[in-house]
Amino acid sequence: MIKWFLVGVLGAIVTVARNGMFKGYGLEWALNSKVMWLGLVASVLMMYIWGMWFSTAPSFFLAWFIGNALLVIAGFVVTSLVFGEAICLLNILGVALIFVGSYLLMVKP
Repeated sequence: MIKWFLVGVLGAIVTVARNGMFKGYGLEWALNSKVMWLGLVASVLMMYIWGMWFSTAPSFFLAWFIGNALLVIAGFVVTSLVFGEAICLLNILGVALIFVGSYLLMVKP
């Protein structure tokens, strides 16, 4: 159970790092062909990690909910630290509700 969760954390980190670099340094990535290959490798790695995430998860919906929560948390970290954007209470409440939904999916009725 822990292995697929760690794969999801790694997938969220790679996805947000890739998207953050494309957002922050888009023109440099497009003009420099050596650096552009790094973006391609990150994209392929991201697709492989998320494919492995869904194939090893206990259920599809559990992987979907927790994957979204991990992406949102990693996105909050990048946008607040790198881009200086604010995080409001509704964002935190949304992540908390996603984790509550994930917990309810793990508990068998």
